[in-house]
Amino acid sequence: VITGAAGFLCSEMALGFHRAGCSVAVMDLDELGGEMVAKKIREDGGNSIALKIDVSKKHDFDNCLKKIKDVFGHVDVLVNGAGINAPTPFLEIKEKEWDNILAVQLKGTMFGCQVFGRDMLKQGSGAIINISSASAGPPLSKAFTYSVAKAGIKNLTQNLAREWAAQGVR
Repeated sequence: VITGAAGFLCSEMALGFHRAGCSVAVMDLDELGGEMVAKKIREDGGNSIALKIDVSKKHDFDNCLKKIKDVFGHVDVLVNGAGINAPTPFLEIKEKEWDNILAVQLKGTMFGCQVFGRDMLKQGSGAIINISSASAGPPLSKAFTYSVAKAGIKNLTQNLAREWAAQGVR
């Protein structure tokens, strides 16, 4: 399962998972773009479905997980890759832009970890890959909100790894 799979990086990840022999659930807000990626995988002999998702809404994750399990039976890997960005100078960032970027990047990652993580814990296996950025640490980008969100994703991932490891989850 890959969120943001219609985008440049995550569409390549979807194709890479397909080439490795995986069935791929392509999830993106861009329904047409997601279907194009899934179609490319199917035309190459793979197994893929495209699902529309707004990663800022937890119920969309719940709905997608149900559909994916109906088609594939279970989920082995989730890649939280959905993201948006804006290079707006700091003093010009509007509240709506700040909220939208954090909702897609950080809230979307959290919801993916909650919904798919809970299911993976129940099945006793699975892996979650959260996409952060080198901009999560030192200020390498002038995309302020993006960098803040990526730092949050890095921290969330580290905290989940610690929490689940303490529970004996690997």
